[in-house]
Amino acid sequence: MPYTRAMLSGYLAALLAQSALCAATEPETETEVKPEVITITGSRIRRTQLETNAPIVSISAEEIRLSGAVDINQLLNQMPAMVPASSSQTSNASGYAGTSTQDLRGMGATRTLVLVNGRRHVPAIPGTSIVDVSSIPTALIERVDILTGGASSIYGADAVSGVVNIVLKRDFTGTVLNSSYSSTTKGDGQRWYGTLTHGSEFSDNRGFYNAHLSYHTSQPVEGRDRAYIANDLTYIENPRRGEAGEFDFILGRRTPLYSTNQRNFLLQGRPYQVNAGNELLPMLPDSAAVFGSSQTQLAALAVDDTYGTYYSRYEWARLAVPMSQLNLSSNLHRDLGTICS
Repeated sequence: MPYTRAMLSGYLAALLAQSALCAATEPETETEVKPEVITITGSRIRRTQLETNAPIVSISAEEIRLSGAVDINQLLNQMPAMVPASSSQTSNASGYAGTSTQDLRGMGATRTLVLVNGRRHVPAIPGTSIVDVSSIPTALIERVDILTGGASSIYGADAVSGVVNIVLKRDFTGTVLNSSYSSTTKGDGQRWYGTLTHGSEFSDNRGFYNAHLSYHTSQPVEGRDRAYIANDLTYIENPRRGEAGEFDFILGRRTPLYSTNQRNFLLQGRPYQVNAGNELLPMLPDSAAVFGSSQTQLAALAVDDTYGTYYSRYEWARLAVPMSQLNLSSNLHRDLGTICS
């Protein structure tokens, strides 16, 4: 039976349709589908530095332990981008003694945002977003992520300099007791630090609870115990300036005329006082030189000795203030379970 072109075309179309139907009815082979991992941090800071264009530096818990830092501020201040701001021992001048703050790029602590677990923390100074990082126990810190680039477009004006994100441990179990002691090379400024941390799990590792107790005490460092402070040294004009081999300025002592506990005033550029008998008495010998050209301002004039009347501005200042700090903190983390099975 001869086959026409139309019949051959029909047979070919039927064969193709049957092949497509068989392919559609064949069971699909199971392929392993890897779920996409989504990390929710509450912030834009990711741990992996290669996943972002912003410069991020991470400090691990092991690095914190090996440094011996009792305050995370001690470790952060060693970063090149961090300008040493107030610490727990030097913040008495700001009126909030015992606070430790961060200052990226030297733009002020109000321009460096500090987060805890990706969330804003309770500020230590009213009316600001400044966080006292000394209140965060170092034993519970898992890592610290520092975003040294500006992040004001994400967090606002308080993140112009950058962001410090302190991530705490959530699955800490066991009991850890730590203690440390340190002092300056001069033997003063002794510092004792002790911590007790306990954590446990519950609900088949779906929940974790930890509690932390720490006590920190330190002794002062007096300015009068350091010669460069007690002598009130500053750069003064070299009296031999212009001679061969001489510097224009040298270190010398200059004590301002206002540094005295006696009431005095200026008369023809020299300090005088009035005694109980209403007599005018000079406060300096005639041979004493007064440095400065003001005729009315004591703060603009200085002498190179105390003359039994004046004192160094920093003789009674403290390079480190005494401090005693007790921290009590606890954390509770509970996994509520998966949303869909």
